[in-house]
Amino acid sequence: MPDPTPSPESTAPPTTAAAASPRRARRSTAPRGSRWGLWLFLAVAFVGTAIAFSGMPEKVTHGEALDVAAALENATTIENIRSRFHVVLPAGAADAATTNDSSAGFAEVIAALKEVGTYTFVFVGFDAKGNRTLLFRVHKSTRLFDYHRLRLERRDGKPRITDIQVVSLGDWLHSMLGNADNAAHSATILQAMQSIRYPKGVRIPPDGVSAETRRTLPFAAMHLWWLVDNDKAAFPAALTEFRTAHPRNCAVDLVVATRWLTLGLDRELAVEALHRIEEGVGDPDYMQQLRERVMN
Repeated sequence: MPDPTPSPESTAPPTTAAAASPRRARRSTAPRGSRWGLWLFLAVAFVGTAIAFSGMPEKVTHGEALDVAAALENATTIENIRSRFHVVLPAGAADAATTNDSSAGFAEVIAALKEVGTYTFVFVGFDAKGNRTLLFRVHKSTRLFDYHRLRLERRDGKPRITDIQVVSLGDWLHSMLGNADNAAHSATILQAMQSIRYPKGVRIPPDGVSAETRRTLPFAAMHLWWLVDNDKAAFPAALTEFRTAHPRNCAVDLVVATRWLTLGLDRELAVEALHRIEEGVGDPDYMQQLRERVMN
């Protein structure tokens, strides 16, 4: 009768090769791949969560800029316009009643300009700090009034207009109101923005402005516009003084390009001014229309 004791082969510990069935072999290698997949999943989830918690990108995106431009161009009420602004004036420059928030005032400016002509979006650009800007043309057909460059920044997670450059006045609002003398006359500057170039019935520069400030923006630019309608004989000297102080500023070119007939200037000077506006502001197609109009 055979010995009931199992054979040595049956009691010996199985070899690694014998023990590793196909199913167990797959299991033995799977965890390593699973761990990599798990880490990848967690990394993606972490980045997504971080983005969600950090809000939108720091800078306003191109798509957001286009949305603001379309909304502003199509806005029909002051409230619709105001909702796109978040402008806080420098200390001392705002009326106490507005608590330095001039968004309503800017909405009124844009609404008034829309009644005078067309507020046309031109393109998205960038300022020196990489913030996106919107260029708008204030015009009525081929009669150019002004250009506005609007700075876009994020406020409470939303794209908002935080500063405005008025080309006819030569500078950004916050720069114009950056000194105490200018800030003291902020009402005049804001009125000039709304009435296009200078407030009617107000002498420019107004009384109380120092001689030094009179040569700075925006009063130097407003003074040129004022001379066109009030003292043409003094315009050439003021023009030379402005170009010396602000050689690359387009405010004076806007004066020459739009009022050259009133001032009795040669048309070539108007064409040169339009070229400089194109270099400094942009809008080449419209500038070409104006050049053709000047030459015909």
